[in-house]
Amino acid sequence: MKLNKYLRDIGIDETCFPFKDEEENKQLKKQGKPYDKRYLPDKEGFVEAERWDLNSMLDMIIYTRLCDYRKHGADVTTPGEFALKKHGHKKWIKTLDKIIYGFELRIVKDYIAKDDLTEKEYKQVEKSRKLFTKYYDSFWIWIIISSRYKNK
Repeated sequence: MKLNKYLRDIGIDETCFPFKDEEENKQLKKQGKPYDKRYLPDKEGFVEAERWDLNSMLDMIIYTRLCDYRKHGADVTTPGEFALKKHGHKKWIKTLDKIIYGFELRIVKDYIAKDDLTEKEYKQVEKSRKLFTKYYDSFWIWIIISSRYKNK
């Protein structure tokens, strides 16, 4: 997984596992010097370090994709359950923010604070995951209005 804007915004950088030493290792490998292959893609394209804590890697993937969806897709979609309600789109965005916050909380506690979740935080993360599962089929953009998707 590559570092991106959303991970950087919450404090994840090159010093955080599993991104640690990736650039340095690439340079050492190019120079023919000893390097830590656990942080470089293998022949199948996977980074060994990502396997050590797969649940956290999945949290990062889901978190960053949901942040991107929130920025670029959520304003043009509202799941049916919300679309039929008064202020439904606002309620959908609020629900989406709750989902994102739970994933963010787990990442920040694991990688920035290096601390265990409190009981209250654990419940927030669990609620976020349940909402994610409930609305899993709602994370798509059904109206494509952006010019970046139009054929030229």
